[in-house]
Amino acid sequence: MQLGWITLSQQSLVWGSLLIVPIFFTAAEYVQYSLSVRLSAIVALVMMAVNFAMAAPLARASSAGDMATVRELHSRTIRLVCLGSGGMALGVLLLGAQIEKFFGITSMLLLGALLGSQVMFSIAASSALALAMLGEERKSLVAHAGVNGLGLLAFTALAATGPLNGAASSLLIANGALSIVLTRCVRSAVG
Repeated sequence: MQLGWITLSQQSLVWGSLLIVPIFFTAAEYVQYSLSVRLSAIVALVMMAVNFAMAAPLARASSAGDMATVRELHSRTIRLVCLGSGGMALGVLLLGAQIEKFFGITSMLLLGALLGSQVMFSIAASSALALAMLGEERKSLVAHAGVNGLGLLAFTALAATGPLNGAASSLLIANGALSIVLTRCVRSAVG
């Protein structure tokens, strides 16, 4: 049951932001934001592939009580996700002119903040997977709820007082903070 709540809380930051943007910004800005959110989600494909590949070895090592192997597999997972997701995000940004032509996204700063946010989210999701394999879902749920709740408050405050790019940067910061918190939880759990 907790895993379902974790999955829901993982998405609350982006879903919440999609509800908040039309309150404070124009329809054209909402379209730009919505398209950028959807395009940036492509970065998570790398995380899903890596997590799928690493889930079984993590579960076996955790079941065997082999915390050294869990620690190594978690570190390897994070490195693979960073390289793959970061590389994919950079590739999307390097295609800026084509992105603008085919998708109509004109703010590379907005897209960059959301791509960076997805890279940080991918790292956090990989740590959440490790915590699930360790039976530490509660720590993950508390971290997700707390950080995403604060992130959504920050997004709302920045949306009410400034430009959309500034509000989007709060997602990058929140997911960065979440990735740090969850990675530390894994390290604490494995010793």
